[in-house]
Amino acid sequence: ELPDSQLPDVIYMDPMYPQRNKSALVKKEMRLFRQLVGEDSDSALLLSAAR
Repeated sequence: ELPDSQLPDVIYMDPMYPQRNKSALVKKEMRLFRQLVGEDSDSALLLSAAR
């Protein structure tokens, strides 16, 4: 944990959107990125900590 003097003023979170079940494919780069990163199972916990 950081001391108060080193806490950030702003934290930017760029969420991964949930898996879609539509027929159109997501861009190839985004599909590869999802494979590398894996499931976003801790997003609710991370958002709660960021607040």
